Amino acid sequence: MNEKNRVSWPSFGHVGVWYAECTNQAIDVLSIPVIFIQRWWRQRSLPCNQQRINPIILKKDGTQRAHIKYLSHVMERVVFNRKSLHPNREVEAYEKLDGTNLGVRCDGAIYGRRYRIHSDTYQRVRLSGAVPTVVQVIAIKHEISNLLFTYGNERTDTSYKTENEAQILLLPKLVLYGELMCDLRKFSYNARFKDCNFFCFGVVFDPLLSEDSDTVIPFEDMAGLCQRLNNCGLNAEIAPESGRIRVVLSEELHSIVRLAGVQCAPTLDKGPLREVCIRLKQTLLSDGMEGVVLTGKQCLFKWKTSFEDESKGHSMLSGILTKYSEETLEFVGVDISFLKLLMDVATSRSKPRAIRKEEKMTQRLQQKQYASAKSPGPYTISDLEKAMNSATSKYDALDACFDRGERDVIRHDLKKEIVNDLNAVQEEERKCIDSFVNKFVGAAFGKWKKSHLDQ
Repeated sequence: MNEKNRVSWPSFGHVGVWYAECTNQAIDVLSIPVIFIQRWWRQRSLPCNQQRINPIILKKDGTQRAHIKYLSHVMERVVFNRKSLHPNREVEAYEKLDGTNLGVRCDGAIYGRRYRIHSDTYQRVRLSGAVPTVVQVIAIKHEISNLLFTYGNERTDTSYKTENEAQILLLPKLVLYGELMCDLRKFSYNARFKDCNFFCFGVVFDPLLSEDSDTVIPFEDMAGLCQRLNNCGLNAEIAPESGRIRVVLSEELHSIVRLAGVQCAPTLDKGPLREVCIRLKQTLLSDGMEGVVLTGKQCLFKWKTSFEDESKGHSMLSGILTKYSEETLEFVGVDISFLKLLMDVATSRSKPRAIRKEEKMTQRLQQKQYASAKSPGPYTISDLEKAMNSATSKYDALDACFDRGERDVIRHDLKKEIVNDLNAVQEEERKCIDSFVNKFVGAAFGKWKKSHLDQ
């Protein structure tokens, strides 16, 4: 039975989707005082006790809100939205590497995106010598503990070492997360990363005290630890539902990880979000990388081109520019030039040269495989292939699953991943995904079986 990864690296959103959602929320909120003013103007000649000028918004008990107090709250929200829409927050940019998510815990346990890994091979990569050792992960935990223990204090006495070692024991279990480079043919990785197969992009603190029980560190204690980590210059965030703490890459964490001899994702830039995006636009549009990760205080976004972006951010951005005038967008605080910059990247159609070459090689096979289909169905082959590429990166290689007799398990897991990825809710959509996954896994299993018969 596969052991699930309960401390997986949390997923995070696309910067274009975030900005589009903030824009839509700001416009929705601003409509409330507009309605209020319109109604007041139309009823201004009536006595106050006869005026009905509230926007149609009710309290939980069904009664209307007091319009003056509520309008004041709404205007505060409008001011907040204007500030949040201004892309001047400080961020650091790192290259988003195209490998597979892998975590190494301080007790030696190794995790893929969904399950714990018990073998020495994952995604056809030999883990021994490729991923950080237990000693290195403990050293990183030691340095974080040292940072927490010495922050705001100057300790020179001889009891420091003993007290700090005790402090380490009080910290929750630490999982070092990074990208395992399982296909060095992509984006010239084989030339750029000859001697490294793992690049750290953050750590997770797990509140679970023991694998054999459900006892966890109280949420209040984890929240306090999260605050102390932020005070020390790290970028930490706690998950309200689980109490896990995620610490994303920053200069401080980068130096701690490098000190332990572990490589981090390549640094690209730092500064205000708007300026960083302007400087990285052409780099992102080139064939040289999968995308960019933007980190900061309470900030973690990915930024990709339309080819790599599966979040449909380009549709949301395009809808905003089509539906609203620039005057309206400026009034609610939208940075028009920043919005258009995100739109330019989101609507680009560039594809890496290696992928274009691979597509040409497989085009005839795809046409033959799906020529008998009576209708295109709810999804295009391109949509399904993108979702499949994303899904297979979260599990072990199919050959390894077949070796362990887990054909039905991996088929079920892939279907579940793609259904979630494509938000499939209709029966027709699920049937289309079922058919695609069955054919995909069946073809891979047939190839695996033939290779064993030939041996």
